[in-house]
Formats: sequence, structure tokens, C-alpha cells
Amino acid sequence: MVKSIGSQRCLRAVVVVAAFLLCFYSLRPYRRVVYNQNNQNNQPTPAQFSPLVNQLNQRITVPLSYNHVQNFSGTQYRSSHVKRAALTFRDAVCKGSKLLEQIYASSPNASPFTFDDLEDNGWSLYPDDDPRFELDSPDVFEAMQERGISIEDEDNPRVDARLDRPFRNSAGAEITPPTEEVRPKLEVDDSEVGSGGFYYQRYNVRSGTIIAEFNYGPRYLAIENDPTLTGQALQEAIPHMNKWSDVTWAVWSHYAGGSASTLRYIFRVNVVTEDTKAIINLANDLEPGPELDLPWPGRTFDMSSDEGKALLGTPHGVGIAYLIISGLSVLGRRVPLVTTFSDIDNNYFMIFDLGS
Repeated sequence: MVKSIGSQRCLRAVVVVAAFLLCFYSLRPYRRVVYNQNNQNNQPTPAQFSPLVNQLNQRITVPLSYNHVQNFSGTQYRSSHVKRAALTFRDAVCKGSKLLEQIYASSPNASPFTFDDLEDNGWSLYPDDDPRFELDSPDVFEAMQERGISIEDEDNPRVDARLDRPFRNSAGAEITPPTEEVRPKLEVDDSEVGSGGFYYQRYNVRSGTIIAEFNYGPRYLAIENDPTLTGQALQEAIPHMNKWSDVTWAVWSHYAGGSASTLRYIFRVNVVTEDTKAIINLANDLEPGPELDLPWPGRTFDMSSDEGKALLGTPHGVGIAYLIISGLSVLGRRVPLVTTFSDIDNNYFMIFDLGS
């Protein structure tokens, strides 16, 4: 009897230890891998992604089909009227992995839109009257200069895309965007409000660079204007061509012309979306709450690291991935590096390097 009881206790101990080890290895923190400046070819291959993606697909909380209404576009992504769980690091990795698989797909779901579709979808383009290239943070200029990107005024014109024309929605009805300010706390002057969405960027064709300065997507503003909009009603309130990636690629490819394939850098300046800021913190070994203290040159991650995938899976990274997919026939398959840093005022920045 004593021997039997001892055997049972031993068996229980083995079971407890095995359960602990299983839990430990399944929940262990993601491996921290920072991009090695001396190993620029340390990029994953399609074969490396397939097994991972097959496992992670079961845990993705938001489907990432190209036309899904949850696809993000713009600088401000979450409406104050939409309540959902914060993006976790694990889910961000899942999203980033799925996007990488789509970039590597043999038949990627490219954007169906061109520059000629802008007007039909209610968009107008307004070149900025002020020729001066000014940003609030000197760190951005330093980052540009270190990468050989021109900071001359004439090389960095700003083009504002505004959704301010009538358009026909998916049901064939004509929709007129709001003409009044729909969200006073946007804090922009009267010439910049009064539209159903806007994407303000600088297009530096000479240096193959896009600087995304100030963006509010149609989906976000539609919900701000009418919090009851959901599902099909929301889809019918915005044009087919509404995503940051579609509009930005159409404008870039038009202005760049035969040089469109030289696009290499995309700057995301003054990131304010809490989901993105939280993932940036976690990638840099900080909790989501504290402000990031990571001056330029910051930290750079490649897509073989969980940090890189997570950053690609943020609202600001998803648009970059879809822009690559939109321009795949021109750009080729690009797998970005991403650099994160902050300035003295704790503004967050991201630089996506698409390579060449």
C-alpha cells in the first residue's frame, strides 16, 4: 500500500511538472530579435512563413481579406464611438504574419484602383500652396539626411487628398460627403475640414519617399459623424476607394510616373493611435503605458523577428503592407524593415524601408 501511494504521488509530481513546462513554453515571451545592420539580407523566405501562418490563422481575431471593413487606413484609426479590445502583441504578430504571406502570395490581391478612379470615388487633390517643407520634429530631418533623402522644399511637395465630391456607393446611390466640421478636436483650419476623409502626404519622387503627415480615413469619419453606422450601412456611406493604401498608391504612381518603382521609404510621423503606440512600446521592451524614450536612431527590426511582424500588424503597418500589394506589379515583392523612435516631445515615429 505504501509503495502504491508513493507511486501515485510520484506520478502526480510528474504530471504537475509536465503541465508547468507545457504552459511555460506555450506562453513564453516572444524572442527579441533586433535587425543587424551588417546583415541586411536576413529576411524570411516564403517557406519560413507557411507553417507559422497556418498555426496562427486560427487565432487571428480580425479577418484580413482585402475588402474587409476592418482594414485600416489613415493616421487615426479607432473612432471614439467604436469599442473593441486593444490590440495585443500576439494578435499583432498574427496579423503581420498573415500580411507577409499575402505579400509572398503567387497571385496577390492587388488594388483594383488607379489614379483615374479618384474622382469617381469622390476624391479631390489639392497641392499645398505653401512650398516650405516643415515638420515639428528635427529628428525626422536627421533621419532623412542619414538615409540620403533630400530635405529640400522643392523635393517634398505636399498633396492633400480630400473626400469632398459626391460619389456613388455600392448600392448605386449618390452620396455627398459632409461639408461641415465633423469632429472639432481634429484641430485643423477651415480649409482642411469639411470632407468625408483626408490623406495629407508629402511625395518625394527624387528620393523615393512618402511622408504620411495627417490622415483620417472615410470609415473613421463616417462613424464619427453617425455612430449608428455599422455593417452594410457603413459600407454604403463610404466610397469603394477609401483605404489609405489605395489612395496613396494611386497618387504616388501618378506623380512618380516611370519612377514609381523607386519607392523605398515611408515615414509615419506623429503616430497617435493607441494600438500602434502600445505595440511600439512592447517591441522596445516597455509596457504599453509609459511614453517611449527612444531618440533617433531608435531601433530597427526585420520581418524575421516577432517585433517586426507585430509592427507590421499595427494599424500603421497594415496600410504599408497593402500598399506593397497594391503596387506589386511595379514594386515587386518587398519585405520591409521598420524603425521606431521618438523625439524630445514623446512623439512616436515609424520608418518603413521597402528596400530596392
